[in-house]
Amino acid sequence: MLSRRRLHWLVAVALVAACVIPAALWVSRQSDYFRDQRAGRQQVVQLQQRRPADVDAETWEWATNWAITAYCNVCFSQEHVSPEELRRFNADMAERLRGPVNLATVDWVWERLGQTGPHGLRYREQFEPQYREGVAAMRGRK
Repeated sequence: MLSRRRLHWLVAVALVAACVIPAALWVSRQSDYFRDQRAGRQQVVQLQQRRPADVDAETWEWATNWAITAYCNVCFSQEHVSPEELRRFNADMAERLRGPVNLATVDWVWERLGQTGPHGLRYREQFEPQYREGVAAMRGRK
């Protein structure tokens, strides 16, 4: 039979483990999410450096800045976009970047962010019209 002293130590170790293990798992999941989040942001930011010849610099900057802002606001945390969906977005974005980019690519970013879940859809519905109005106005005056 266990001595009283050993029993107290076992209980103390079990309590510490019960607190430390979930905290460590949470930190690990957060770290993984933020790594994937940064990777996705880097992909969206790549659009800035790939301006197509038929789009002026001001319009391209406007469009890509909106895409970056939308990505950051939609993929802010696991409560906004699940880790699995974030990884799917990143894979889809990587595939999209393998080809030529243009304003339709930025439009695709908006569409794809709307597919990440309820938060992404609400964000798209609220802010994409402003993005489109700005692009249309800039293209109309050129």
